[in-house]
Amino acid sequence: MARDRSARQLILMLASMLVSTSTLSGCLVTEPIDVPREENLPPSIVSAPSAATLTIPTDLGSIVSIDLDRDTPVDGPGEALFPVEVRDPNLDQALFYRLFVDFDPELNRSPAIDNNRIEPNSGLTRELDLTVPFTALGATGRCHKLELRVSSAFVDSFPQYDAVDPQDLAVAIWWIRLTDEVRPTVDLSTCP
Repeated sequence: MARDRSARQLILMLASMLVSTSTLSGCLVTEPIDVPREENLPPSIVSAPSAATLTIPTDLGSIVSIDLDRDTPVDGPGEALFPVEVRDPNLDQALFYRLFVDFDPELNRSPAIDNNRIEPNSGLTRELDLTVPFTALGATGRCHKLELRVSSAFVDSFPQYDAVDPQDLAVAIWWIRLTDEVRPTVDLSTCP
């Protein structure tokens, strides 16, 4: 029994020594550690593959032709779909978009026709389907500029056109030829 007690005391003493030496060999950090921030890289915008195959093709590489007489449904005002892929290497960062028609930052202070948040999805590519009512496009017989702007933050002042960081901005532009029976042609040299 005395033998068991001394063996137990020896084990306890060895365990105590192990704990003491393991804490003595550690290092104590007393200064704050600077953890590097993730670099805020700009997003980019490309057409979704489906954009070229829609009834009204809206891919970024072509002029979008909308004929109000042909393309407006009988039961509604009509709209065009602009599917895009927004790519951002900052996977966990929320993005915001603004969509403008014929916006000129020096002359025009009109609000965005659409704006919202693009949630992160833990992937490089985020799908965004923009629906633009024909009524938002303006007069027929003209060329119109549809401009999509994407950033992690826009300035708060109206019309929220500029990004807080000019380097953190992606822009996509579509040129739209808008016609009807009365104005069936558009002079594309007049595009804004």
